[in-house]
Amino acid sequence: IYQNNIIFMEKNFYAYLEKYHGNLVENIRLNEDSIERLNDCSRIIKLTRGEMLQMEGEVSKIWGFVTQGLVRTYYKKGDTEVTEKLSHEGDNFIDYESFFRKTISNRNIQTIEPSVIFMFKYNELERICDEDKEIKKLFRRLKNENLIKVKERLDDSVFESAKLKFMTLLEKTPQYVLRVPSIFIASYLGITPETLSRIRTKMRID
Repeated sequence: IYQNNIIFMEKNFYAYLEKYHGNLVENIRLNEDSIERLNDCSRIIKLTRGEMLQMEGEVSKIWGFVTQGLVRTYYKKGDTEVTEKLSHEGDNFIDYESFFRKTISNRNIQTIEPSVIFMFKYNELERICDEDKEIKKLFRRLKNENLIKVKERLDDSVFESAKLKFMTLLEKTPQYVLRVPSIFIASYLGITPETLSRIRTKMRID
């Protein structure tokens, strides 16, 4: 879908990691050869708003890292689109089961804004992880970070009220209120657009 969007520019995925995942990088010993291997394996793509990176019915092909823009992961439940994840600068997105097990996915991944994304394809990522144990450790830790975030989000969705969910969103990612359509925010929080509208109106009044 995105093949024609690959851009040829100086790419430095390691610098991206240092900027957004500094603590993680500090604890992993990547020498110059490892950094070069990591940068050579990555691809960088430039996308306009609304472009698809993955569609349901496909096998997931990429692990993406957002350097600019916003990306939405969603699935369809009947006629409704359920937003599962929002990824902004510094975030990454991956459909784990489909990517690693090569199964058909029921998830869609789409840009919300014009975006620039680092991406890794499965075969290339597998190769450099086999060649370099420190790179393998790096991606394992990135995976663990993602799983912790998923657990935190599940806890929030189960134990928080609708208002508290929105307040948590404002605290953790206030930029979403300005950058993400309300219908996607409501779906992401697991509430109806009408409930979200009432919460926002009441908070403005209060």
